[in-house]
Amino acid sequence: MTAGLVSPLPMSALPLRVATFALQGSEPNKVQLLIHAAVGNAYTAAKRVSLGYVILDQNTGTAATDMVTTRAPLTQQTILSEVTFDPPDPDGAGTLFEDPPPVQARITSNNAAGTAGWYIDLVSPSGYQNEKQVTNPIVRNGHVIFTTTIPETNPCSGGGRSWIMELDVLDGSRLEEAPFDLNRDGKFDDADLIPVDDGAGGTMYVSPSGLGSEDGVGILQTPGVVDSSSSPVQYKYSPGSSGSIQRITENPGAGTTGRQSWRQIR
Repeated sequence: MTAGLVSPLPMSALPLRVATFALQGSEPNKVQLLIHAAVGNAYTAAKRVSLGYVILDQNTGTAATDMVTTRAPLTQQTILSEVTFDPPDPDGAGTLFEDPPPVQARITSNNAAGTAGWYIDLVSPSGYQNEKQVTNPIVRNGHVIFTTTIPETNPCSGGGRSWIMELDVLDGSRLEEAPFDLNRDGKFDDADLIPVDDGAGGTMYVSPSGLGSEDGVGILQTPGVVDSSSSPVQYKYSPGSSGSIQRITENPGAGTTGRQSWRQIR
C-alpha cells in the first residue's frame, strides 16, 4: 500500500477501522482502514523527508484502487505559523483564576479532504529544524494526537523540545473547536482560540493544532489521557526528557463520556 513511500518508520503504524459513511464512500457496509505513521531520521538534516501521514485503504481488493505508491493523491496540510499567545485572564483582575501563562501555539491548514488520505510536512515556517515524529500516535474522538521531537543542534548533546499535535484524523486539518483550555478556566470557547491574519487585512480566530513543550520539560513522549471525574474535561499527561511532566487540559468532545458500547451475554 505504501510501496513508494520509501523512508524509515521510527514509530509504529497505527491501523484504524472507520465506517465508510464518514469518508465519502459509496458502499456504507464496507470497512476502510486508516494507517497513521511517520517517516524520517532524527539527526539527518540533509534528509528533509519529515512528515506524518494517514493513508486510507479503500479495501476494495483491487490493487489499482487500494495501493498508494506516492504522496501525490494525498491531501497536503501545512504548518502556517507558530506564535506566542498570552491567553486572556478568565476573570480579569479577579482572584478566582490565576493569570494563565503564555503558550507556544502552532497553526496548521484546513485544506479540503481527498479520498486517499493526507500528510503534513513537519517544517516550521522559520525553517527546517530536524523535527520528526518518533512516538506512537493515539486517536480519540476523531482526533489524531502525537508528539514531535526537535533535538538539540549538537547531536552529542541530550535533550531538545517538542510539539504536541492534535488534528482531524480523517483529513489532517486543524480542528473547528478549541482542543486545549489555554486560559485554564475549565471551558473550551473563543478565549482558547488564536488570533491570526485572515489575509484580507483583518483578524480571524482559529484553534491551535499544536502546543510547544513548556520551558524545562524537554522532549515529550506520547501522552496518557485521563478523564476528569468532576468536570467535562480530559487531561493529557506527557513525560518530558528532563523528568518533568507537562499537563494539558483537553476538550473531550461530545459523546465521549458514559457508556460507549455493550455486549449482550446469553
